[in-house]
Amino acid sequence: MKIIITFSLLIIALSIGYYFVVFLPNEAVKQRQLEEWKIKISEQTNPVKLLDKCLADASTQYADFVVNLCKETKGCIGANSGMQLGKMANDPTFDASGKNFEDNKNECYKKYKK
Repeated sequence: MKIIITFSLLIIALSIGYYFVVFLPNEAVKQRQLEEWKIKISEQTNPVKLLDKCLADASTQYADFVVNLCKETKGCIGANSGMQLGKMANDPTFDASGKNFEDNKNECYKKYKK
């Protein structure tokens, strides 16, 4: 009878030990991973961040285009220092790029501003 009680207490002690040593830490890791995943998903689907990224991309694309156009155009001075547009201001390609930039901005607002 003593042996049965001893084994029963041993099994109970091992079960409690398993719960605290193995099960709870794994649950904590799973919970932390779930929270990190939720934060990542909310950041990826946050409309304000998506709008900011879209506008930044449109602005960068426009700026890169203007710098490259300036490098190829005579009369455009200092592609890196405040660009004096000169002849470029009357260039239809330049005007089209400005319209394209506005269209891209408007598209961003339509897409993410709700």
